Amino acid sequence: MVNANVALLKEFISTIKCVCMERELKQTFLNAPNDFSRKRKLDFSTVTFLVLNMLKKSLNTELQYFFEQTVQAGLQPCSKSAFCQQRKKINSEWFRFLLEYIARLFYEQTTLVKQWKGYKIISIDGSAAFLVDNKEVQEHYKGGNNQFGGYALARYMKMYDVLNGITLKTQLMPFDGSERLISYNWVDAIPDNSITLFDRGFPAYTLFFLMNNSEVEKPFVMRCKKDFTKAVEKFAASELNEDVLSFYPDDRAVSMLRTYHAIVNRTMVIRLRAIKILLADGSTEILLTNLFDKKSFSNKQLAQLYRMRWMIETDIGKEKNLFQLENFSSHTRNSIEQDFYATFIAANIHHLIARQANKAVQQKIKNRKYQYQINTSASLAVFKKNLAKLYYTKKLKALLLHLQNVFEEFIEPIRPGRKVVRIKRTRRRYGKHQTQINYRNNL
Repeated sequence: MVNANVALLKEFISTIKCVCMERELKQTFLNAPNDFSRKRKLDFSTVTFLVLNMLKKSLNTELQYFFEQTVQAGLQPCSKSAFCQQRKKINSEWFRFLLEYIARLFYEQTTLVKQWKGYKIISIDGSAAFLVDNKEVQEHYKGGNNQFGGYALARYMKMYDVLNGITLKTQLMPFDGSERLISYNWVDAIPDNSITLFDRGFPAYTLFFLMNNSEVEKPFVMRCKKDFTKAVEKFAASELNEDVLSFYPDDRAVSMLRTYHAIVNRTMVIRLRAIKILLADGSTEILLTNLFDKKSFSNKQLAQLYRMRWMIETDIGKEKNLFQLENFSSHTRNSIEQDFYATFIAANIHHLIARQANKAVQQKIKNRKYQYQINTSASLAVFKKNLAKLYYTKKLKALLLHLQNVFEEFIEPIRPGRKVVRIKRTRRRYGKHQTQINYRNNL
């Protein structure tokens, strides 16, 4: 597995350096045509790697440590002001592109892609993120309001491979933006040969239609509210555990689908399989799916499959608390977006190394009572200290093996049946970085 990671990271790093050298490619991601036109200490690739280094402490501290770790690469230290001026020239879309690029490299370079019944399991979900509260950010992302006034709060969407722990896409948007609309736009980006899991905020005729009528049909499983439609409401009240329900578009869905060059009318029906699942607390939920093969996908198996969706919720928690997603190194909108996408890239690279170490861990613990996993919090501290080296070292394989050996020391048991009661708390309005009570800073 280490060889696959070496090939992936070498391709990722060489692409960044290649774009730095090619003027026409570089201009695609610059805010002005003449940016980075002269040779300076901080060229396009150096600024990129600096942003990708997870700048969570003060900039002076981060810059000093970065240049200490990369002294063999011959980089010249710079001031905080110089870095801030240079990073303003790079559009944040560059980092969104890099996130999607490294996810694509994962499937191309990795032969051991985990699957369920031959399918990749993808989940799409959204969350909210507190941003730096200033006029520019608040005007764009709007945020929330209370009796004391407005505050900067954004919404973001995430496409996640739940079995392989890789974020494929993410998008930051105004707080009043539509998660469902983003999911419509992402249908074509869902990997082929995958099943997509959606929570109960996503069911809509438009999404059903786009998933069924994509160039390659996209299988899905969605939880829906019991009053989603009259047909669902009737099924929920019945004693049936399974049924095939019919869904028809309303005027809004007909209009929306026209924007996707699809012509439908009010009589065009979509039929989906509906099943009831029993939750641990005794309540029932409704799942809708376009997987009709009962032999391959029984009700019990679909219920087990849908439980995998919780992994995206767990990963969102890690990004906010361990990777400090809401901790930004700048106050401008463009730089905040750079940090946002860079955090997901770092999380992907960290998980690649954790997957590499996990294979060796399974050999060590084969005679133990419980299964074990890498402790993300502890391994993250070592990962952050070596992240700058990853981008510049000439001995990448040796460094990855070193990190693997360290990661193997940070393991914890997976206790079956363990549950933690979810307590919803009102989050404070003020504070740049907000964490949970069990959080310890390892960055």
